[in-house]
Parts: sequence; structure tokens; C-alpha cells
Amino acid sequence: ETLVTAYMTGQPLRVVSDDVAGRTSQHWQDFLYSADLHFAEFRKVLDREEPDYAD
Repeated sequence: ETLVTAYMTGQPLRVVSDDVAGRTSQHWQDFLYSADLHFAEFRKVLDREEPDYAD
């Protein structure tokens, strides 16, 4: 989707360096890991305070 949107601008695309691509990828991986941890903690609260949610 992002690539299609970039093409739709009609502007020439620039390729980022391997370093920038690697750091960006790592940031997304860190974000996904944090999101998983956040959701796991949220489920613990639900298990404790509203155990019927799982039914």
C-alpha cells in the first residue's frame, strides 16, 4: 500500500540506505514486541477483574 501511494505521487522514488532500512525494520520489530507485551498485560487485568470475558 505504501509503495502504491508513493508511485501515485508521480515523483521519482529514492531508495534508502541499508543502514536506514535496517534501523527502521528494527524499530518496527521493537514496536510489535511492545504491543504484544501490552496486550498480554491487558489480558491479565481482564482475567483478574472480568474473568467472564473469555466465555
